[in-house]
Amino acid sequence: KIEIISDEFTNDSELDFLDSYIGKQVYSKSGENIGNVKELVSHRDKIKGIIINGKKDFYIDKENFKLNEHEVIVLKLDPIFALIGKKVYDSEGRDLGSVQEIKRNTLKNEFNSLTISKSLLYKNISIPRKEIESTGESIILNKAYKNE
Repeated sequence: KIEIISDEFTNDSELDFLDSYIGKQVYSKSGENIGNVKELVSHRDKIKGIIINGKKDFYIDKENFKLNEHEVIVLKLDPIFALIGKKVYDSEGRDLGSVQEIKRNTLKNEFNSLTISKSLLYKNISIPRKEIESTGESIILNKAYKNE
């Protein structure tokens, strides 16, 4: 039991312990597990966001999720970093490799292009955003590619 000295709270069940969020699983808007909470970030005593430990560690603003007492945190978006490691297929179903890198010009959840790598024997391909037909479990392009 915690002893309380406060005008605002009367018992410890009203308190929200921030360390309880560390390690919670984080899911994208579409339901994909993208990692877990590594840290909570505050500024001037207010929670501003979280750092997610996933395929790539990244920070996301508080406006894009809601802290709750449940076992998981669900984001209000599908973070672009979840694309890393996904398989990429051209419009003819040819396996071009996997996403290795995301190129972007802003800090928004947007990208300009994806760098795809199949293996050390193949040259990396840069795919502009406009050539992507759909993203899901894998990425489908709207044109055919020949990886040399």
